[in-house]
Amino acid sequence: MQRRTLARHLTLACLAAALALAVPPSARGQDTIAVELNKMDQRDADCRLTFLIRNAGPDRFVTFKSELVLFGDDGVIDRRFTGDIAPLRPAKTSVVSFDLKDLKCTNVGQVLLNDIVDCQDVVGARTDCVDAVTVSSRAGIPMIK
Repeated sequence: MQRRTLARHLTLACLAAALALAVPPSARGQDTIAVELNKMDQRDADCRLTFLIRNAGPDRFVTFKSELVLFGDDGVIDRRFTGDIAPLRPAKTSVVSFDLKDLKCTNVGQVLLNDIVDCQDVVGARTDCVDAVTVSSRAGIPMIK
């Protein structure tokens, strides 16, 4: 009788584990990733954009590639680029910088977080990352999503 009860408990435990892994990425949790354009520095002919990223959620992200679009003062798209801001550890703030070649910081009028093109936590690929991001700016120009 004890063997049967033990076997039943093990079966239920395995079933619960399998169901937990089968949960689609969008249902894993409502993480909040705050991306702040914190600073822009002119470095000779290049413009350095520095971002402060706060992962307020419990998940560790191993890939978090964002597509950013820079608009000039006139509202016209100047350039697009993709940058990986991972790794993002749970409940952690981090800083990442990108040097953009041959760009005057004073010509940038706005930064758009256009998309998260590749987002993976330790379980695998996720599709809800854009929804989990909030954006802000302290750099004197707006950052939008």
